[in-house]
Amino acid sequence: MSIANTLETILFLPLIGSALILMLGKRIERRIIEFISSVIGLSLLVLVVHTVLTYNPHENYVTVNVPTLPLLQLPFANLEFLIDPLSLVMLLVVSLIGSIVIIYSIGYMSEDPDYPRYYSLILLFLFGMLGLVISGNFFLLYMFWEVVGFCSFSLIGFWYMRPKASRAGIKAFITTRIGDTLMLAGIILLFLNARTLSMTELIDRIRFIPPTTLNLILLLLFAGSVGKSAQFPLHVWLPDAMEGPTTVSALIHAATMVKAGVYLIARVNILILLYAGLRPSLISTFSNVVLTVGILSSFLAATIAITQYDLKGVLAYSTISQLGYMFTMLGLVSYISPKLAIESSVVHLTSHAVFKALLFLSAGCIIHGIEPILGLEVSRDIRYMGGFAKKMPSVALSFLFGALALSGFPPFNGFWSKDLMMENIMEIFNRNMAATIVFVITSFLSVIYILRVTYLVFFSKPRRELEVHKPPRIMTYPILILAILTLLSPFLFQALFKEIKFVKVPDFRSLLLGLTVVTLGVITVYAFYVKKLWTGILSYKAFSIVRTTLYNAYYINYFYEHFLVPAVIWVFTQVSYSIDLLINKGVENSSALAMWLSMTIRRTHNGRIFTYISMYILGLLILLISSIVWRRIP
Repeated sequence: MSIANTLETILFLPLIGSALILMLGKRIERRIIEFISSVIGLSLLVLVVHTVLTYNPHENYVTVNVPTLPLLQLPFANLEFLIDPLSLVMLLVVSLIGSIVIIYSIGYMSEDPDYPRYYSLILLFLFGMLGLVISGNFFLLYMFWEVVGFCSFSLIGFWYMRPKASRAGIKAFITTRIGDTLMLAGIILLFLNARTLSMTELIDRIRFIPPTTLNLILLLLFAGSVGKSAQFPLHVWLPDAMEGPTTVSALIHAATMVKAGVYLIARVNILILLYAGLRPSLISTFSNVVLTVGILSSFLAATIAITQYDLKGVLAYSTISQLGYMFTMLGLVSYISPKLAIESSVVHLTSHAVFKALLFLSAGCIIHGIEPILGLEVSRDIRYMGGFAKKMPSVALSFLFGALALSGFPPFNGFWSKDLMMENIMEIFNRNMAATIVFVITSFLSVIYILRVTYLVFFSKPRRELEVHKPPRIMTYPILILAILTLLSPFLFQALFKEIKFVKVPDFRSLLLGLTVVTLGVITVYAFYVKKLWTGILSYKAFSIVRTTLYNAYYINYFYEHFLVPAVIWVFTQVSYSIDLLINKGVENSSALAMWLSMTIRRTHNGRIFTYISMYILGLLILLISSIVWRRIP
């Protein structure tokens, strides 16, 4: 099978499956739909691994043009695929996590009556995400970008009968729409300057775009990434997105779709700096903005996560923070080797996809087990949990593996990627001390918030004894596979992608700093949550104010809902009213003018010969004067 045929199969297999399930719906048994979805997920994984193994690593990239119908051919929207190490890594991540989540869903969604819509949307999402990461054309990329956005909106509000879920879906759609609109403006501006949206053609033409314009284009594209990857100030939708099924949180809002923004910035950096060979200084404005947004988002989200009691909420803010790490690395392209900066971001992307999917699916087992007892509202509240290590040992072990990986404990995958990032951030200490310090502090906070949750859920004394429903094996096997992958994934990715350093001998300075941060984090959690030393500190008013501010996420949501949104609505209302007034006045004035002309003309039709001769002479004079003036014009 040629690479073109393989890519077509990878892309359209989930689309066909989605359409088939949607059409057949409940006319076929649940088991058949689950079987079809699982087979498609596993087939995608096999096909992607085959593509990776047949790819020639000595080629920078391979382009594949797929024949389309003449009516569908547009000069700026050819069906073109771009295959390089970045797209292959993303294909593998999406297909791996996607197949695991589909199998896990058989148990998690076993009692949901709307299962055909769920599996249809999951497969449609895989179609959109796979298409996005192999698109060789920015127009095509944007089309797939919108597909995954639609699936995200639909799956967040999957349980639309719940008001919170419905509102969360709308909030996610509107918030990301801000970034998507700016991104579309960037794509249009790119086309106007380069006269192409083909990535391979842009490699030759990008150098002719003025640096100021190029930075503006990249910043507009980055706005789309900020929305899709939930970075400050468009991060507010992701915590609310936890109202959707936990499987959706794991696949879309932790492991794959929220990485689309990271992928986009990595893609443009590779095109401009590695393939086109432009100097990093030409896009320094853009890269500094990426660095600032990334480091700020990671810090803010980490501080918020420490104070949350919603299990999925902690993981959501953790995701925002970890995505901030990746953007921080991508922002370093103007400071260190672009290849090293991009590489460290991609390596952490793969590590995070594995351990965050593991954490979410483990959380899903917990919620699935206690929701029938505690009810929907409190089943995610960690204050009602405790002692679950004895009741769910396999889930506890899996969650612990994920927590240790996120913290950066050796030899878990998070250790390798965090060490690589720590080494890179230390390189810029003399040129950007603030970014280095904030990054290290955020790493310390990440250890605290994830070990805090781990202790309170699994090892603390429970508030009351609960008869927890143990998850079925179809749910525990996938998380055990992910737990094993937290140890093996760096080596597996390294074996498949020799040109990327997924496993690297740690630098002594970064290793020492990383282990120090982890150790201090463990000591802090032990002191504050195991020994309860925090009870005395909470009595201080200043600390209480800080804690309340963090618990309310810096009141950013409050500001948006009570000040920004009403102000925007008022402005648009005034503009709309002014336009309506202008149109109405225009219609009224034109009517009056028509009436006046009608009356004037009617007066001339009075039956008097003198009036007709006068009008005739006036017309001749106007024609004569007009002809004289026309001849004098050169």
